[in-house]
Amino acid sequence: MVRRLVAEITTNWIASGGKWTVPAGGGFGKTFQLGGQPLKVDFDAYYNAVRPKAGQETWLLQVKLTFQFPV
Repeated sequence: MVRRLVAEITTNWIASGGKWTVPAGGGFGKTFQLGGQPLKVDFDAYYNAVRPKAGQETWLLQVKLTFQFPV
């Protein structure tokens, strides 16, 4: 199992004031095989500590499933 703290800080260069989104959080992932096919599943949760407007999303939850094809 892999644990990580990763965040994508974004900005809107055109907007004036309140341009930044700064998330805080992390997640974990695990690689496993299902019928011989390698897969990776990730679960992440972030709180947008800084965001353009208070009415925008405060939490981001992600579940990712990645099919891996070894070369």
